Amino acid sequence: MNYSSGQGSDPNANTDSAATRIAVDPDTHQDFEPKSKSLDMSLHDIIAQDVKENPVLIYMKGFPESPMCGFSALAIKMYLSVLEIFLEISSSKRVLKPTDATGMSVRLPGASKPATAMAAAALSLPSLPCQTPPLPPPSTSSPIPNSVSLKRLCKEGNLRDALHLLTSGAHGRRRPPREDYGWVLDLVAARRAALEGRQVHAHALATGSLDEDGDGFLATKLVFMYGRCGRVEDARRLFDGMPARTVFSWNALVGAYLSSGSAGEAVRVYRAMRSSAAQGVAPDGCTLASVLKACGAKEDGRCGREVHGLAAKTGLDRSTLVANALIGMYAKCDMLDSALRVFEWLREGRDVASWNSVITGCVQNGRILEALGLFRGMQSAGFGMNSYTAVGVLQICADLALLHLGRELHAALLKCGTELSIQCNALLVMYAKCGRVDSALRVFRDIGEKDYISWNSMLSCYVQNGLYAEAIDFFGEMLQHGFQPDHASVVSLSSALGHLGRLNNGREVHAYAIKQKLHADLQVGNTVMDIRGFPMEGPLVSSLVDMYSGCGSMSHSKLVDEGKYYMDMMRNKYRLELWQEHYACMVDILGRSGQTEEAYKFIQTMSVEPKSVVWCALLGACRVHKNHELAVVAANKLLELEPDNPGNYILVSNVFAEMGEWNNVREVRTRMAEQGLRKDPACTWIEIGKYVHTFTARDHSHRDAQAIHLKLAEMIEKLRKEGGYVEDTRFVLHDVSEEEKIEMLHKHSERLAIAFGLISTRPGTPLRIAKNLRVCGDCHEFTKLVSKLFKREIVVRDANRFHHFSGGFCSCGDFW
Repeated sequence: MNYSSGQGSDPNANTDSAATRIAVDPDTHQDFEPKSKSLDMSLHDIIAQDVKENPVLIYMKGFPESPMCGFSALAIKMYLSVLEIFLEISSSKRVLKPTDATGMSVRLPGASKPATAMAAAALSLPSLPCQTPPLPPPSTSSPIPNSVSLKRLCKEGNLRDALHLLTSGAHGRRRPPREDYGWVLDLVAARRAALEGRQVHAHALATGSLDEDGDGFLATKLVFMYGRCGRVEDARRLFDGMPARTVFSWNALVGAYLSSGSAGEAVRVYRAMRSSAAQGVAPDGCTLASVLKACGAKEDGRCGREVHGLAAKTGLDRSTLVANALIGMYAKCDMLDSALRVFEWLREGRDVASWNSVITGCVQNGRILEALGLFRGMQSAGFGMNSYTAVGVLQICADLALLHLGRELHAALLKCGTELSIQCNALLVMYAKCGRVDSALRVFRDIGEKDYISWNSMLSCYVQNGLYAEAIDFFGEMLQHGFQPDHASVVSLSSALGHLGRLNNGREVHAYAIKQKLHADLQVGNTVMDIRGFPMEGPLVSSLVDMYSGCGSMSHSKLVDEGKYYMDMMRNKYRLELWQEHYACMVDILGRSGQTEEAYKFIQTMSVEPKSVVWCALLGACRVHKNHELAVVAANKLLELEPDNPGNYILVSNVFAEMGEWNNVREVRTRMAEQGLRKDPACTWIEIGKYVHTFTARDHSHRDAQAIHLKLAEMIEKLRKEGGYVEDTRFVLHDVSEEEKIEMLHKHSERLAIAFGLISTRPGTPLRIAKNLRVCGDCHEFTKLVSKLFKREIVVRDANRFHHFSGGFCSCGDFW
């Protein structure tokens, strides 16, 4: 079948490879080959094969489901005749009596011999009811036209009755109008009812409707239906057999691949469409929107920009649909500034989806405060929120610990009565990250149909907030409800057991993970190997090795052996391709045991070229164990691999500062400045009432700056006198005097936020703050003492994890 033409394939066509080439990807110069099992399959063959694989069920009014057993158009037509005979039997109230052991006597006027024979064969099936269904009461109103009635049934979502009406012969021997098929197929697609969709396909073939489908309307509807039902191969075979294709046909196939998760194939179909010589198949707004979604899924910014160029050239970029897709594509490709420019350009054409796309994009790219500002702008512009808005803003509330705003959203959802499962799970996570375990549990209890996300989110909530015993009890409840632990459950449970020192239970969990092959999962493989918990997606806060360490059952040498064991198991037994993060985990384990030279040798034996994450792990180990010579090697490699990453320059500069190599510090910072690189300034924010207050280090810009600094001085004095607090200046990595280092520590942004919280809230009110960087060790100790001496619960969300401070202790156990 030729993609570049609107005509069907010619079986006598030249088979030369150049002549039969489908289309060429202009970027990769690869042939675009169709995915069909056979390029010569006609619609007749398609439906015959489908019927053979899964017998189509024809529903007839007053009769049970009867299996279609023919495989050709003629057989299907004969089968429909049999069903008409059934209908006549029912309407005439005749009771069939057996004439012999093999069949039933059927004598109906007007029935052909083949139909009668087929009826006899069908009637030999057991359990055929003979009673007549009750007749409906006579209607006093005029009958509703058949097409209007069918349309109403489809709008109401009544698929069974719609199928009855379509296939019951209400049109007599005439074929139903194409619009009837269209309405039913749209409903089938919405319900993702593939079996019923094949039934409609068979009916359209049997009645000859597809033979009269010159403009491809009905075939396109079928392609769309198969795509929505997850039958992308069927959609492709049908598309390949279409004698004429319109832009809607191409859009249906692109959408089929996109909805099935085959973004790459969707883009290739688009390129084939662009190469098509047929008239009237130029991409429209729907085409470009779908392809842009595929580019975003592939994180292919180059292809996305190409599509953007075509949209601008054809004027389709003025379409809100296309502009929204552009925003989403750029955001997923880490090109947020481009997404924001499209959003600004759209201005007059924005809808709720536009705001949702840009807010979600900011959240995905870590620009949380900007996302919050956009949400406020959305409200000011008079746009109401939908479920997508709610989930996105709840994620903002979770990341910034904005409990007040999260509660407002919760109230709005309750008022609207639109609490969906995904919204409830987002609410649960929001309350968990704001330290409100009680509220999270109430949300969990109110979820009607709990899934694994609900159970694991609540389990993680207990662990994140230091309620380890409660986490274990909740895990037992999870088992009682029939939910078996998955890899996320094992990660959370291992952390809880490790903190409680329950070695025997921990070994049971470890054995379960091995038995269920959960430890072979890439994420669990990371958690098993990494004693810190590498920052992967999800609430990854600990590992099985953490658990053993917490139980005091492993020495450093034992940890190294354990890490090597799991790495060998992943590579040799389960044939998993190791990620750079796995190698970094092993380097980290060796480094923590003081074997920095061994870690360097391990890197040199890697089967792949080590990337920055591996050298970063080695640099951190050298920093802890004062291996200055090897630290210089790791630092140079890190800057060589990522010369444009300001975070690496800061890390290398801090290592040199700890070593006292101030000349190297100045050299690194000079290189950074020459390249125009800037690090993100440390920033902390706290929610008081309905407002979010932001602080940076040595900040005097707040309207209450004087009162804040007076309160901070009071706090420092009390901590020194009553808590024995002594500043640890090792965390100040600047070449200044001790007095200046102490002053710099007390101007850290989180301390200013805590001081402001104390003067702005009533005694005993919990404080919730968030920071964009990791909390330093001295600030961590400072906050522990504040929670004890000022009797406040303080929840801090930093770049690494959540810290729940209470009574002089932190939920992290001083390990972050």
